[in-house]
Amino acid sequence: RGELPNFKRLLGKGAYGRLKSTIPPATTPAWPVFYTGKNPGKIGVYYHLENEIGKYEQRISRFDIDGAIWEIVSNADKKVGICNMPSSFPPRKVNGYLVCGPFFADGSEYTYPLELRQEMEKLCMKRVPNFPKLKKKKQREIVDSILDGEFNQLCYLYDKEDFDLFMGIITITDVTQHFFWSEMEGNDKKFGDVIMDQYKTIDRQIGALLEKLKEDTILFVMSDHGFGRCAKCININRWFINNGYMSFKSDKQNKKDNRVKNKVNDLLVDLARLAKIQGMIPRKIKEKIKTTFKDIEWSKTKVYSGPFGGAFINLEGKYPEGCVSEEEYEKLLDDLIAEIEGIVDPETGEKAVEKVYKKNEIYNGEYMHKMPDLIIHP
Repeated sequence: RGELPNFKRLLGKGAYGRLKSTIPPATTPAWPVFYTGKNPGKIGVYYHLENEIGKYEQRISRFDIDGAIWEIVSNADKKVGICNMPSSFPPRKVNGYLVCGPFFADGSEYTYPLELRQEMEKLCMKRVPNFPKLKKKKQREIVDSILDGEFNQLCYLYDKEDFDLFMGIITITDVTQHFFWSEMEGNDKKFGDVIMDQYKTIDRQIGALLEKLKEDTILFVMSDHGFGRCAKCININRWFINNGYMSFKSDKQNKKDNRVKNKVNDLLVDLARLAKIQGMIPRKIKEKIKTTFKDIEWSKTKVYSGPFGGAFINLEGKYPEGCVSEEEYEKLLDDLIAEIEGIVDPETGEKAVEKVYKKNEIYNGEYMHKMPDLIIHP
């Protein structure tokens, strides 16, 4: 359509292709896989949450990952500049500059050197409290402001040195697409153009960046994953419960409480979807109606779902109340794969799950014990 002339210019002058992302196709593992050349089983990260080994608890994934390309270049006495790289926290010492992008806790020191943080924060806001609860108009103002700010950070850092390797990441487009995709698909009069407008802005930014580059500079433009519509969701833990693979604690009051929680939760989710107010249900109410790991009868639970389609087998010896033996393990995986891949949408009859992988089909490495036993790919 001619709306992205600088992208077109790059396509015409260079080489291009469609990349495969990680499985699952998520920001958290995809960027480290890119910057290390290693699969998630070798870096120990498959999502920004992970299960604590030997516990029925989750925590923020740890991203202190060895083998980043900028470390290799830096160790060869070359100058590096890395701006807003996701999943790179905590910042390590480099021969140059490093600004970590998502994900890290508020108040963290996320730059090397430390004083660079103040310079970066003058150029772009880093976090916005309660963003999902804001009005769409305000959300648009913020994502557009951050898009400009992230590019300003990129240019500011790029102009500091004559770098041998420079990487600048625009992260806000991920947020924009999460929050404005349905408006784009529905041709919303007020907000249907937000995503396309951001790509037009990025196209202009690429044009400005091209003017800065030396003749012998090699430029890569890439994304960590694609985007699309999420039409429906599967509560896989509910499916495990309904099919006898997972159990609530057996006392009558607990069972009654969980039935009430599930019904209230379903009602609120339906109301939120109908009223387009996802993210606006107060946290205190969510906490009261949420079924947690504390409600699970682990000695009678064979499998449970972690974040982003990962399923974990409750193995003897690995978990405190593991009830699946090594001998049962492979058969259980095969049974679960057959059944999960057979799930259909009750309204359309279409398959709901594209593929279920065993972890050793797609991962390998020293952190296999941290990977989900099954990865459900919708």
